[in-house]
Amino acid sequence: GDGILDKDDTCPQEAGTLEGAGCPDTSAAVVAQLNEVGSSIFFAAESAKLMGKKVMTALAEIKKVLDENPKASIIIEGHASTDGSEEYNQKLSLKRAEAVQAKLIELGVDSSRLVVKPLGESMPINGDDAVEDKSKSRRVEFKANI
Repeated sequence: GDGILDKDDTCPQEAGTLEGAGCPDTSAAVVAQLNEVGSSIFFAAESAKLMGKKVMTALAEIKKVLDENPKASIIIEGHASTDGSEEYNQKLSLKRAEAVQAKLIELGVDSSRLVVKPLGESMPINGDDAVEDKSKSRRVEFKANI
């Protein structure tokens, strides 16, 4: 569906660009690596503050992955637990995604490569009923911006 015949497409299972020989500018492998590294970026309840050595180390590693993949453009998806109203959680998830975006820009990532998308409480972890699941739902995830 990317306009490149599969016989000539380096990544026939993914929509890509002509410049990338059919591969997306941000490959699934890069996105998987970003999510693996970013899996330690969590937020306290009712907070969008980035804190802790583990979180800062993860953000530095994400910057490194982006530096190694200069054509990569990503969406930073912000998430919230189901505590609070849907409207509140939508705004909080936006603030979380923006906090990650701002830190990456501060670390030297070009802002044109980063898009934020708030998802609120729409994608909780394991139903979000248990305290541990609620804390895991307060997160960011990364997607390719194609």
